[in-house]
Amino acid sequence: MLLTPGELLQNRYRIVAHLGQGGMGAVYRAWDLRLKVTVALKEQIPQPGLDAGMLAQLRQQFEQEAVTLARLSHPNLVRVTDFFEEGGNAYLVMDFVEGDNLADRISGGDPAPEALVVTYARQLLDALAYCHSEGIVHRDIKPQNIILKPDGRAVLVDFGLVKLWNPDDPQTRTVMRGMGTPEYAPPEQYGKQGHSTDPRSDLYSLGATLYHALTGQAPPPASDRMADPQSFKPVRALNPQVSAEMDAAILRALEPARDRRWSSAIEMGAALAGVVASEAPHHPAGFGTATDAELELPRELSGTAVMPQAQVEPRSAARRRFLPWVWVSGAVVLLLLLWGGLSTLSGDMRATPTPEPTSSPTQEQSQTWMRPADGMVMVYIPAGEFQMGSADGEDDEEPVHAVEMADFWLDRIEVTHAQYERCVTAGACKASDQVNSSGINGPMQPVVGIAWFDALAYCTWVGGRLPTEAEWEYAARGPQGLKFPWGNGYDGARVNSCDVNCGSEWADKSVNDGYVYSAPSGNYPAGASWAGVLDMSGNVAEWVADWYGPYSSERQTNPTGPTNGEGRVVRGGSWGSDVALQRSADRFYFAPSATATDIGFRCVLAAAPGQ
Repeated sequence: MLLTPGELLQNRYRIVAHLGQGGMGAVYRAWDLRLKVTVALKEQIPQPGLDAGMLAQLRQQFEQEAVTLARLSHPNLVRVTDFFEEGGNAYLVMDFVEGDNLADRISGGDPAPEALVVTYARQLLDALAYCHSEGIVHRDIKPQNIILKPDGRAVLVDFGLVKLWNPDDPQTRTVMRGMGTPEYAPPEQYGKQGHSTDPRSDLYSLGATLYHALTGQAPPPASDRMADPQSFKPVRALNPQVSAEMDAAILRALEPARDRRWSSAIEMGAALAGVVASEAPHHPAGFGTATDAELELPRELSGTAVMPQAQVEPRSAARRRFLPWVWVSGAVVLLLLLWGGLSTLSGDMRATPTPEPTSSPTQEQSQTWMRPADGMVMVYIPAGEFQMGSADGEDDEEPVHAVEMADFWLDRIEVTHAQYERCVTAGACKASDQVNSSGINGPMQPVVGIAWFDALAYCTWVGGRLPTEAEWEYAARGPQGLKFPWGNGYDGARVNSCDVNCGSEWADKSVNDGYVYSAPSGNYPAGASWAGVLDMSGNVAEWVADWYGPYSSERQTNPTGPTNGEGRVVRGGSWGSDVALQRSADRFYFAPSATATDIGFRCVLAAAPGQ
């Protein structure tokens, strides 16, 4: 029977929420009343039908593993802090690891950038080398058991199938056996040979996890591969953008015969140290493209020529003035579309530096928090409900529907050129197309000239993600459903909008803001949203996470949009937008490989649960 919120164990650990349940136990979030910190509490739940002798063995094994794991100390491993028995059940207490698990990050089927995967792989291999040196084999490595922390670290969790391994006695068994998840488990973990797993078994599972991250799909189970060898395809057969070195490293880790795999995590880590991400143009499966008919190709525009732009235009011709000075080169458009999902990779790819450790934000702290990776001030957006969409705009804003939102943290301003350059210098982001363009690339101006993929890479680098379309609109409109971030009436003094070279239908020309293009991020405090977020109207428009698609009429909770589509959603209007485009409910989309002089982005971080 599951524990319920509010229950108190050991007069110290108060249950906050049930997080999940597997074959070996249930996991809860709890509050440590003594140390005043959030912890993860795992309750042992033995498999049904076991006799008293086996139950006693399981309990003894559970305690022995707690003692063993408690001595581990590594930045990429979850730490065990306590073990106790109460009410006939046994419990492990571990650090609560805040972040998204890798499974959620790759659930959409889109391949992850190789540079990020290599960075996480090196961290995890270092953790495995440490575990194996301590005589511990994890035996359940898979995307669900890897947490990506806000500070940029990948942390290996859930040691439910852990085995105490003695290199002098490879047949050492654990009564908490289990086979793991078939797609990630090596063949020796099946059937009667399950007792013979060793450190090379973990390398197989990690190889399968890296395979999934780079291809968007899990490899076939080992049993299927042995029955039908043709069912297994190398990484580069599914994603040719991946480097040959990375492909070879994963293939060796996934060898069915253990003596053909890497001999140790150290050896595999050394092989990955020389991996340089491939730059071969490729459009991986699952990423959207634009057809020729969807590309805007204006031949002549007024005086200022700016960057190439691949534009997906769902609107009427009257609405195609979002970017008033854009020209397109057919060759560059083709290259952008071929480049696709891995456009963030360029040049000498170096490991992403881990930001300095810091406390994660919590609701109990102030309503703003500075992100350590780039110095961005984030604003707390409390949970709530609002009516998403509008009956007064374009057809794609309907139907208006109720949306319930969890709390989260959002960048107060749009990411600046100076902040983005840190990611470029670290080798985790592709340089902006507009670094040498006059009037739009000052260090404090929003970074522009970056594709959706580049924005995603940056948010991942700082430990966050792109906001969903619902999160963005909720942060702009709030529970009251305001038309603009500041209210229901347009006010040109509150926003950086078009005041030169504008047609009669464009934004308030009576207000000269002093900037022909974008202004420094956060320069218009009077335009703040209900939650204190700046520049959600005008200045530059912003990429969000969702594929573009129709709204549902049903009530939704934390919606994430369609699973595929033709383009990624852009929100917020820009310095070149008319009033209609600056409404908080307005939405449009572009090919994810497109770049523009007035599209930037901001990032989001899931809020730590209240205590």
